[in-house]
Amino acid sequence: MKNNIYIILVILIWVLSPSNTNAQYFSKAPELNKKVHKIVEWMQLDGEVIKANTSYFNKAGNLVGYYNEEDKNGEKISLKYDEKGRLVEKKIGSEESSTTIRYAYKKNISIRQEHYRGKVFKIFEYRNDKGQMIEKKTFLKGGELGEKFILRERYLYHYNEQDSLKGTTHKVYSLDGRRKGKSFETKKMVYTYDRKTGKRSKVIYFDVNGDEATRNQYSYFSDGRIKKIMMISQSPNESNRLIEFQYNGDKTLWQQIETTNYKRFVKIYKNRRLIRQRTYIGDELFAIVDFQYVFY
Repeated sequence: MKNNIYIILVILIWVLSPSNTNAQYFSKAPELNKKVHKIVEWMQLDGEVIKANTSYFNKAGNLVGYYNEEDKNGEKISLKYDEKGRLVEKKIGSEESSTTIRYAYKKNISIRQEHYRGKVFKIFEYRNDKGQMIEKKTFLKGGELGEKFILRERYLYHYNEQDSLKGTTHKVYSLDGRRKGKSFETKKMVYTYDRKTGKRSKVIYFDVNGDEATRNQYSYFSDGRIKKIMMISQSPNESNRLIEFQYNGDKTLWQQIETTNYKRFVKIYKNRRLIRQRTYIGDELFAIVDFQYVFY
């Protein structure tokens, strides 16, 4: 019975996680009074409590592993960093099959290379002296493409006078290296900021035809704390999303509630720690994940 529930658990973590593709809740250790060594996830499902994945961190607070050590055949994520704390290698998969992604760095340039099904992806990210991303290029080779890297897509990032990102342009290239038609291959995001506070107030995503696809609208409390984010889609195939933030009397975060048309995720915090997530399908409580903290 336990093995069957664990299989269900893996599927549900993948499908029901609100914002992460693999339910990885932490990319860095929370900044608490003590250094976090690991965070264990315990799921309540069908009346049973199951140990799910664990996030492992080094003393610098970087995530170094995400997996269930009791599941020898389960998917495992492991990460390595250089002496400057920069990610240099990421492995994803099981002992039998895994993907390795390697990272390299030059002045204002980071390079990511990934091998997948006989092809090699190489992504270059360019930043200015302020650390802002200004361009990203993706090259591909291998298989029927041959051994010469071909430019496949390019992102350009545009900033306003206040150094705030105001838009992104996406360009895709054919296998002969030529630009494809702008009418169906160029996408853009435009960011709007409040003049008084400087905080982001709206992001509009345009589709390949230049029409508005989705927009995010942000609202804040008078002291600058985020109040809610509304994500509105123009597509009938995509659900609108609302993220609301609730606080304790001392203005520390208490709950983060994400709602779609048919699902609801409630993250509960205590003493600046994420301690529980409840998942609802409609009005019915479906699953609970509790987070256990282990310190150095």
